[in-house]
Amino acid sequence: MILGSSLRPMKLDENICYIRGNLKFLDKLVILENELFGIDAYSIHEMMTLIKNSDFFVIALDRETPIGYVCGLIENCVGHLKSLGVKKEYRKKGFGSNLLNMFEQFLVKKGVKKVFLEVSEKNAQAIAFYKGRGYHFVDKKIRFYENGSNAYILEKILY
Repeated sequence: MILGSSLRPMKLDENICYIRGNLKFLDKLVILENELFGIDAYSIHEMMTLIKNSDFFVIALDRETPIGYVCGLIENCVGHLKSLGVKKEYRKKGFGSNLLNMFEQFLVKKGVKKVFLEVSEKNAQAIAFYKGRGYHFVDKKIRFYENGSNAYILEKILY
């Protein structure tokens, strides 16, 4: 673990470390992003902007290879989870939960009481993941994604 004492993921695998987002991994993150989200993936420019301008950006690395990441913002005293993704072969091992927990811990330390996210209504696995972690449906955005699909807006009260 490299992040420091303020953000503590659970120890799941000694080969995995968590680092703050930086441009050193930009190309590898864009490859991961395309694997995870296809047509709806962030472009290299969008990913660069997220790394530089997000309030929170953490990468999970297996040796020097990104296997997941989380990024988010604080907008009007509300957390906005912009993106969270974990490589398929690393799913259901706790890495996504670790990344989400780190973001939520960050928000709580900043005094943020609520967080929201958009998720494709077609992504049943992600919806189940977030609902299992206390998120609930609050709204729907029509034709939110590049492919024309709708997004559910999910929200969680942090404390």
